[in-house]
Amino acid sequence: MAMSNLSVKPLKWHQSHHRSTAYALFGGSYIITEYAGMKEPFALERHGFDGSTTRYYLTFDAAKAAAQADYETRILSALSRLQEGEPVAYLRRIGGFDDEGDKPTYTVCYGGAPGSFPVYTAPPTQDSVARAFKIRDLVRKSKGSWWEGRVVGFYSTEQTPVGYCVQLEQPNGPVQIYPESALILSNKEG
Repeated sequence: MAMSNLSVKPLKWHQSHHRSTAYALFGGSYIITEYAGMKEPFALERHGFDGSTTRYYLTFDAAKAAAQADYETRILSALSRLQEGEPVAYLRRIGGFDDEGDKPTYTVCYGGAPGSFPVYTAPPTQDSVARAFKIRDLVRKSKGSWWEGRVVGFYSTEQTPVGYCVQLEQPNGPVQIYPESALILSNKEG
């Protein structure tokens, strides 16, 4: 399956004596050790995935490239595109209203926790409304109580044709919904 918008970050290598180590996000590691005097002196060891393996390479860069290719293959094989109508997350109300008393406060939860409701994404269409903000833009309320966060989704109703889901800029921050007219780009990013 081609996912042209995706790329995997490069492994971060740490040098220690005669060996270099890179740790994978999911518990595995790659170790490159140089054994001088061998025809292929760079041993690439893979640990913790489906056992351990060792392969030998002519150069350090070749061993490093092989580790990166293996890492990327493992990550990309675990991804899939969302099917139409599949929720991207769930929201659950976490209490009262915002400081102005007019918007309930929500948090993102996963897996359809009790009391949550699904949030869906929809591909843009030709007649989509032009939006001032994109996903991941840092925005804040233009007036009233303070609220700053990242755009994590969009919504549209008869009352609010262009609306945004904004997650507070903190770990597991709650999500608020706002019409476009209530938001401006944050001046923290430039």
